[in-house]
Amino acid sequence: MDGCRRSYLSFSLNIGIAIICALAGARGAQSAGARAEAGGPKPAARTSRSESPAPGSRRPSLVVFVSIDQLRYEDLLLLAPELGPGGFAGLGEAAQSRYDTAITETAADHATLATGAWPAVHGIVANKWFEGGEEHTSVADPACPLWGRPSGEGRSARALRAPTVGDALKIATGGRARVVSVAMKDRVALLLGGTSADLALFWDDEAGQFTSTSCYLPKAPDWLIHLNAKHPLASFADYVWTPSRPMGLLASYSDPEASDVLPQNGIGARFPHPVGQGDASARLGLALRQTPMATTLVLEAAEAALAAYDLGSPPPGAPADLLMVGIPTIDGVGHQFGAHAPERIDALLRLHDELGAFVARLRAKLGARVAIVLSADHGVTPIQSELKKLRVEVPALDRDAILAHLEQGLTQRFGPARQSYVDFFEPPSLSLRREPRGPPGAGVPSHEALLQEAAELLRREPGLWRVIDTRRLLDSQVEMSAAPGYVQHALAPGRSPDLLLVSQPLDVVKKSADAADHGTPWNDDALVPLLLDTPGFALRPQYRGGFVLATQIAPTLAQLLGVSPPAAALEQPLLERQDPRR
Repeated sequence: MDGCRRSYLSFSLNIGIAIICALAGARGAQSAGARAEAGGPKPAARTSRSESPAPGSRRPSLVVFVSIDQLRYEDLLLLAPELGPGGFAGLGEAAQSRYDTAITETAADHATLATGAWPAVHGIVANKWFEGGEEHTSVADPACPLWGRPSGEGRSARALRAPTVGDALKIATGGRARVVSVAMKDRVALLLGGTSADLALFWDDEAGQFTSTSCYLPKAPDWLIHLNAKHPLASFADYVWTPSRPMGLLASYSDPEASDVLPQNGIGARFPHPVGQGDASARLGLALRQTPMATTLVLEAAEAALAAYDLGSPPPGAPADLLMVGIPTIDGVGHQFGAHAPERIDALLRLHDELGAFVARLRAKLGARVAIVLSADHGVTPIQSELKKLRVEVPALDRDAILAHLEQGLTQRFGPARQSYVDFFEPPSLSLRREPRGPPGAGVPSHEALLQEAAELLRREPGLWRVIDTRRLLDSQVEMSAAPGYVQHALAPGRSPDLLLVSQPLDVVKKSADAADHGTPWNDDALVPLLLDTPGFALRPQYRGGFVLATQIAPTLAQLLGVSPPAAALEQPLLERQDPRR
């Protein structure tokens, strides 16, 4: 066994002994993480916030994971001159993290970050999928009703087929450790937190406030009611998004004249952007989620949750608490304006400022007892107008045009369908209707014949690099084992589409409502930054200068928390203990 593995096993054994001792000492004590019926967490005896860790322990009492939706590794390289010597948000120099999977989407990749497994294992194959003849969204669950919403409107992380790092912490500590997740998107908060979290908090577009479900608490706790009351939706009615830096500086990093931007919710194509427009409707609630105001709201909610649960002062029997934070701003802006738009650059720099201030406040409160890890779920592919200006030509892959070509080709080959041949098309996933012309028989093709013809038609689309028949791979271990890793990792039995479309590099099958999109295995979408501010721990030498896998983040969080990795997180953690005498 090599030195690194001996060191890691020794470290894990020591932590296990420490936890057992803590549990024995805390026998019979009330868990501080127990949920209150309505008012949130109940206080319990715990270590004083001002007490320093034991000499030489250098163990964090709070681990914070921050996920930035659509943050590319390239973004931090490009903006390095504006970030200062401390790097993005003061978290230092970024390493490279990679998603080795064919579908790079928010739900699938946040599930990967939280579980340490690929979609083939954790089961969240996309934001939406087709299962049992029906369309499913990743976190829809009527068994977990949203607070104050009609029966049937529910959300949960129960679609996960693997436990999260939060679940692992809860299991290891008998529920004593606190796990809280805060995000604007429901799927981000729920999939990061897992089903066992004390609370998963997310934004309600219609109400314009943070909410959750009865599967965590029966109703909003008092501290959250107070937080929401500070910022009623009507208070944003006059919000105008103006640039935080001079336009000349933003233009030096961007393309201010891009012609194919697609602003949403009526906020306009150029600065200044009138977001509020005098109303307090669901339109405004959604628009806020897609502007820099989302950063402000999420970080404010995260700090309120941190105080309410007294995170960072874990109760007896728990080595540390876990706070998961998901910020959607860059994704909302990037989809509307593109990877190199002034709006996206402005949103990135605002995020650097606000997150940096959040980190500084954490450090002032907890010092070396807080460890912070930051990464992203995916990047974004540049928009067509940016590429054309540089004489980089790629075919336009429009979702609606591809669908029309496919329906036309299948109709010409097999005759008209009773409804349509395609049952589900959320790029890059496509499934055909099982019996579009009735039961197979004389003159009526089988599903296999339809699939084969559809695949051939799609392969003629300029810009599509591969069209993969997933049914064939899932039905054959031999063929699956011969498939590349990015295909194997993306497919899960019962939830994967009939056909998986992989575009060529620098291209993506784009929905008509978006100026820019993601979803490919190429670097623009799959290569993201990883930042580690982890006192007492350092990146192992073998990972410096190259890239790591996104599946290594969950075991790394577990390592910092002092518990075993989640059950399906089979990769090695990224850190090693530093000698406290240095």
